Amino acid sequence: MSGPDPAAMAALLCDYCLEVSPGQQVVVRSSSPAAPLLLALQRALLEREAWPLLRVSLPGQEEAFWSAARDAHLDGFAPLDLDEARSTDASLSVHAPSNTRELAGVDPALLARAARGRAPIREAALARRWCVTLWPTPAAAQQAGMSTANFGAFVRRALFLDRSDPVAAWRDLSSLQEQLIAKLAAASELRIEGEGTDLSLGVAGRTWINSDGRRNMPSGEVFTGPVESSASGVVRFDVPSSPRGVEVSGITLEFREGVVVSARADRGDPVLRAMLETDDGARRLG
Repeated sequence: MSGPDPAAMAALLCDYCLEVSPGQQVVVRSSSPAAPLLLALQRALLEREAWPLLRVSLPGQEEAFWSAARDAHLDGFAPLDLDEARSTDASLSVHAPSNTRELAGVDPALLARAARGRAPIREAALARRWCVTLWPTPAAAQQAGMSTANFGAFVRRALFLDRSDPVAAWRDLSSLQEQLIAKLAAASELRIEGEGTDLSLGVAGRTWINSDGRRNMPSGEVFTGPVESSASGVVRFDVPSSPRGVEVSGITLEFREGVVVSARADRGDPVLRAMLETDDGARRLG
């Protein structure tokens, strides 16, 4: 097997990430290329006496939405979406793109505008148990510059699904990262140096979080929010990303008193600038 086993992945998501219990309503959002995992998740949730609520999009659905959306759709949301976010017990988002550039032709300002309009739904969902993961697809493999088989194997390893007991492996990683937190919790200032990067951050009194795969699967990091006015210097990101289907790479941000004062991207610069204008906090590190 090269890619993840759907049943094993579903068990990991239900038992480790979401800790599903009987009677819970669990919303699962994804697209049709993730069908093997979605069917396995439905079965796993039913076996745990929970209610699976599958929300599956079709190829091209997002592109079609943006081509026809009116002001009401950009600045607001369907009331039922907010009711669902408030009343369900957990949500799982599975990224499984059939086209990683589906939204490349959408005005970044419209994407930012819609993000502002849907903020209440996002906040309601984050108040419940949630998890975000991915299912390997040929489109995602192509974006990563890998064959479909190699990318599937890469995802399988990243999820620890190549281990005899994936849950135990994630718990071991969690314990290791707790040790890192114990060291970092004593720090009052961090300085990050690298090629194109020299950034100072104040972290005195801040809480460190163990990102051990329960919310982002896979993960493997510890993080905090620095003192809001402390970030100073320059940071450069060389690894490309594709927020909302548009590649953004070669990002350089300059911070002063915690706020981005200049920003540029070698590729996808309009998207970066639109994201920084989403709201008053978008330029602040935290």
